[in-house]
Amino acid sequence: MCSAELNIKSLEQYVPGLSSVRLSDVKTLSAMERPMEIVAEAFANLGKAQCVLFTSFHELEPSAFNTIAESLPWPAYPIGPSTPTTPLNKVRDDEHRAWLDAQPENSVLYVSFGSYVSMPPSQLEEIATGLRDAGVRFFWVARDEAAGLRQMCGDDDRGLAVPWCEQQEVLRHPSVGGFLSHCGWNSVLEAVCAGVPLLAFPVVWDQLVNARMVADEWMVGINLREKRGEDGTVSRATISAAVRKLMDFDSAVGQDMRRRAAELCEHSRCALQEGGSSHRSLTRFLQDLVEGEPNNVTETSH
Repeated sequence: MCSAELNIKSLEQYVPGLSSVRLSDVKTLSAMERPMEIVAEAFANLGKAQCVLFTSFHELEPSAFNTIAESLPWPAYPIGPSTPTTPLNKVRDDEHRAWLDAQPENSVLYVSFGSYVSMPPSQLEEIATGLRDAGVRFFWVARDEAAGLRQMCGDDDRGLAVPWCEQQEVLRHPSVGGFLSHCGWNSVLEAVCAGVPLLAFPVVWDQLVNARMVADEWMVGINLREKRGEDGTVSRATISAAVRKLMDFDSAVGQDMRRRAAELCEHSRCALQEGGSSHRSLTRFLQDLVEGEPNNVTETSH
């Protein structure tokens, strides 16, 4: 077998501990020179560590944590989720709260692409037009583009575009039934803890793998990156169809996604309760600090 064939075959192998993520999914990261330098430095410094703490929780990524426990020479402590798990139905901003309170339960698609992700104007227009064509209610955090996007999506009572919001509070509002997200890890974890299914629109870095986990591993969403055209753009028709599919509570697909999202939400809550996996992990970590002898506390040790 030639070297090229061997490389292609190697890239189709799955990442250990992640049954839905191939090495080819993370190959694109190598083209990001400066971020890769930072990551390489971080991993080089891991050799100096005595343990590693994760903001995730065991029930969300059991295979990954079991693989980590078998591979690392020092203990790993999953102590997440690092987001509130108690209900946060009180949105503090008066305008946001009034609009959300006026919407039917589970009828609103929350849209946010994080604090740093930038979309080409042409792709932003496709997303806005797709939302308009889907005919769903939406709450869009759009930073500096909020005013223009509100008009582009259709200036009526179906949508609200704002520069900023308290994301966890909005995700936990009863009117929110879906989340169109860039799939940064914090946003994914907050959606999991709120029990909200995701429409994944990853752009760069870990978002690509997170989106694959959302759609293929946990099956609580749809990955729009898989639906790009030849020019790399996701069309308005594709976005509109995916939005309708995600927000359709009567379909078997929609019901299954919401059932699994609710199960992950319950797991995230239980993990932090006394006796839960993250509570035990954090307790053991603190004990090990006092005793000066870290021990691996992932689920494989119980």
